[in-house]
Formats: sequence, structure tokens, C-alpha cells
Amino acid sequence: FQTAFRFGRQSYAAAKGIILMFVIAGILILKRWVEKRVYKER
Repeated sequence: FQTAFRFGRQSYAAAKGIILMFVIAGILILKRWVEKRVYKER
């Protein structure tokens, strides 16, 4: 049971890391897109 719990925590941490990476990538892409739009409008 304890090994399964530990494995579950490990996979949960890995999933959290992957989600965080996707969120950061999305924010960077959105920021770059917004900056391009603002720069074009001026």
C-alpha cells in the first residue's frame, strides 16, 4: 500500500510539473502574441 501511495504521489508530482510547464508556455506565447499585436497597432 505504501509503495502504491508513494508511486501515486510521484506520478501526481510529475503531472503537476507537466501542467505547470504547459501553463508557463501558454503564458509566454500569449504574451508574445499580445506584444506583437500592440507593436503592430502603433
